[in-house]
Amino acid sequence: MNAEYYYSKARDFENLKLFDSAKANYIKAKDLDMLRFRAPEAFNTIIHQLGEKYKVPIVPMISYFEKKSPNSLIGDNLMLEHLHPNIEGYFIMADAFFDILKENHFISDQWDSARIKPISAYRNNWGFTPFDSLVGDLKIKMLKAGWPFKPENQRNNFQETYVPFSFEDTIAFEYVCSSNTHIEDKHVYLAGLYAKKGQYRKAYNEYYSLLKCYPYVNSICYDAALQLISDKDYNRANVLIHSMPNRDTSLYFYYLEGVIFARLNLTNKALNSLQKSLSLNPGKEDRYLVLQELKKAYNQLGDSIKENEATRELSRLNPGNSAQANTQTTPKKPKNEAILKAEKLAAQGKYNEAETVILKLLKKEESSAAYQILGAIYYKKKDLKAYDYYLKAYKMDRKNAETLNNLFLLCMLKKDYNKAKGYLEELKGVSNDYARLQRYEQYLINATQKQ
Repeated sequence: MNAEYYYSKARDFENLKLFDSAKANYIKAKDLDMLRFRAPEAFNTIIHQLGEKYKVPIVPMISYFEKKSPNSLIGDNLMLEHLHPNIEGYFIMADAFFDILKENHFISDQWDSARIKPISAYRNNWGFTPFDSLVGDLKIKMLKAGWPFKPENQRNNFQETYVPFSFEDTIAFEYVCSSNTHIEDKHVYLAGLYAKKGQYRKAYNEYYSLLKCYPYVNSICYDAALQLISDKDYNRANVLIHSMPNRDTSLYFYYLEGVIFARLNLTNKALNSLQKSLSLNPGKEDRYLVLQELKKAYNQLGDSIKENEATRELSRLNPGNSAQANTQTTPKKPKNEAILKAEKLAAQGKYNEAETVILKLLKKEESSAAYQILGAIYYKKKDLKAYDYYLKAYKMDRKNAETLNNLFLLCMLKKDYNKAKGYLEELKGVSNDYARLQRYEQYLINATQKQ
């Protein structure tokens, strides 16, 4: 008897409302599946035996899922495809682990119930946005459009046929289909779009999702707080910046704290924070921002002398003109036609043709961009010769973030962690992608600890 036979029997029993028999046959079908995506039931038996032998508590995960499933038959109510739980399923998993940890007095003999929030608090504040759901949904659709969910000889043409239904879905689709972007970048991009539209709560949610991944990156917390301030949710902004695990004492923290206190009509506290910010010698434009808030605080307190002093200094600073001057930038030099052609060929996977174009160009003139493309081609071929070309690009342009980024990754692959650390330090000086920098820092720490 094969898996298809037992699956058919299970369906028949389910239609007859003989659910225990249906479940038994579904399990047999799963265990006989020729594609062994899932562990057989024998594994569960062994796990329970070992738990009993060594007195280790076992989380009865299946029973938790069965209790939340119609007729105790676990299906797409809690599962995404053949293996992974959906959002509701993961919350059930969390509850199961929580219960067993508490029942067996892990962490502490007595758990302080006052510190345990209601389930709704976790579900409503876990940093998962609709964009994350779109990404997950698209990945599952892409998976199910190919083998083994479709015949082996049927081509998976999901990317060519899918039509996004919203601008968020378009961004999610671009991310899922690309290997050159990180989801953190898309969250930041979306947050910017929402902020421009005045949808500050949505912008905050995107930053908050990043904050759940990178709680020690204070700049993300500040970006999230700014959206709350724009949304006039001053209480939440106040809680947010004062709950940072890595709270700093920078002039920006005190400025933001002062702004929030002022909006909460805590004028004396606002004044104290803003004065601390000013004492840390901000630059001209930052000083102007702090003085604007200080002038309002002095006005609220009726201190006309201090208010007039702030007004006079604001007039002297006049950052409007300097800001206008700073907006003038040098136009970027247009890319060489050969570079553009090679980039297009590489994007199409025609690496040999792209390499020929670049090598021909290099006989006429060397450039950082040309060596970058050669580096990218060899990187995609998984050839460590990519490092040599990126190194040449680096020697011609030591401030290029993309070059430094890829030199760091290649050094990590080569296990040359000292050089990787050096490139990472240089990258920190030219990149504002704090989430990625934090992630790379952790890669390096993990790798060096394993040595």
